[in-house]
Amino acid sequence: MQHCTKTPLLLANIRKYTNDSAAQEMLTDYLKRVEHSLRKFQQW
Repeated sequence: MQHCTKTPLLLANIRKYTNDSAAQEMLTDYLKRVEHSLRKFQQW
């Protein structure tokens, strides 16, 4: 579980240093999906 909770932090840092706007959008979308999945998992 610890690795799963660190994934959003890693994605946010990658997005921060990504210059390509299309890649930033993709990372933002993926980050939202991962955070949503983690919230659902914690509620389970």
